[in-house]
Amino acid sequence: MKSLLSGRQVHGMLLKSGSESDANATALSIKNAVADAYSKCGSLEDVKKVFDRMEERDVVSWTIMMSAYSRCFRWEESLVIFSQMREDGFTPNEFTLSNALVACTSLCFLEYGQQLHGLLWKAGWDTDKCIESALIDMYAKCGCITEANMVFDAIPKPDVVSWTAVISAYSQHGDVVNALRLFNKMQQLGVEPNSVTILCVLFACSHGGRVEEGLHYFKSMKEIYNLVPQMEHYACVVDMLGRVGRLNDAVKFIKRMPMEPDVMIWQNLLGACRVYGNTELGEIAARKIISINPHDSAPYVLLSNTYAQIGSSREGPGLRNVMKERGVKKEPGYSWISVSGRVHKFHAQDQEHPEKDDLYNVLDHLREKIKAMGYVPDLRYVLESDS
Repeated sequence: MKSLLSGRQVHGMLLKSGSESDANATALSIKNAVADAYSKCGSLEDVKKVFDRMEERDVVSWTIMMSAYSRCFRWEESLVIFSQMREDGFTPNEFTLSNALVACTSLCFLEYGQQLHGLLWKAGWDTDKCIESALIDMYAKCGCITEANMVFDAIPKPDVVSWTAVISAYSQHGDVVNALRLFNKMQQLGVEPNSVTILCVLFACSHGGRVEEGLHYFKSMKEIYNLVPQMEHYACVVDMLGRVGRLNDAVKFIKRMPMEPDVMIWQNLLGACRVYGNTELGEIAARKIISINPHDSAPYVLLSNTYAQIGSSREGPGLRNVMKERGVKKEPGYSWISVSGRVHKFHAQDQEHPEKDDLYNVLDHLREKIKAMGYVPDLRYVLESDS
């Protein structure tokens, strides 16, 4: 907030001096710098005001505008800005395309991402290390692990960023075998992992149930790679232990942490307590989360569902009453899919989509088919909520 205030003061001085109003390249650079400063302070409103007042714009102006929307997680609008820029005759540079690629990744917008890949290839920018990694990430998050691997295989001499991207891709898809295989191959080729690489490996071990291997890699951060574990690494280990029901080990691990545990640490523990019905530890974790962030709905809902799982009908409603008294609201979770260039969003029990009847008919049909095949859904990770 202090940085934003300082930025506005500097902007005011520029306006008074007339530096921003001159019709020359220097004035445009100043306006771009001001817009970029507002973007980095998270003030989208101020960025828009500067952008809208520009009599002339360049590709940097448009890129800053896209980046501002992305920083506010407004990915669709970032892509709209990208389209407007191209319609106005501006040729995107590698930074503009990289911003658009990040938006596609966040939206799992495969068709648009493939188009961007084509533009990058034509311009020769697809060989940039950061863009190569962004392409791997985009394909992986859009569910195309084969394409992600093809991008990686086309890299002549992958560096640690490229290796980390492809290890992350397999980790996201739950393929712990290939994730660890690539990690070992990377080391054999003499590429030293960084802290992000180890985080991806821990994530793979957590979701693959490879606890002992995961603990070995965590320990190796200091002993072998001379890396200092960050909060994210500790959270991943807590999640790893919690997923296999080693709740007491998770608590011991938290107590030995050299830093104060954050919300994610306690939320991972609480999630495990919800799965294994441990209300005693669940209450401790929930209180820790609420003390850090009293308006977070997750601890109330998770703990309430933990009580429900063990058959306690008394505590759950009480927690929901506390939520109402404190003004805590659970925001509905959304899923989305892109079809023919359009993003469709859904939330639980959604009744707003114009084709909802057809969609629910298809879901009912699929539900009957999987039941006939003997599939029984695991509802332990499902949150029940009144919202």
